[in-house]
Amino acid sequence: MEEEEKLIINHRQHIDDAVNTVKDEMSLLNNVDKPGSDVEAYALDLDKILLDKMNMIQKMRDQLH
Repeated sequence: MEEEEKLIINHRQHIDDAVNTVKDEMSLLNNVDKPGSDVEAYALDLDKILLDKMNMIQKMRDQLH
């Protein structure tokens, strides 16, 4: 039972983290839409966000299994 509760708690945290990540992505998009924005910096930041999302998903999958 303890493992099940831990999984549910971790899933809730995963969802919270995912929502915060989407907010970061929206901010990144809003900034790159501004005139004179640094598209190279945008691409680097986007890559970091995508890697973080993949790691978050893999961590959750590992806990699930």
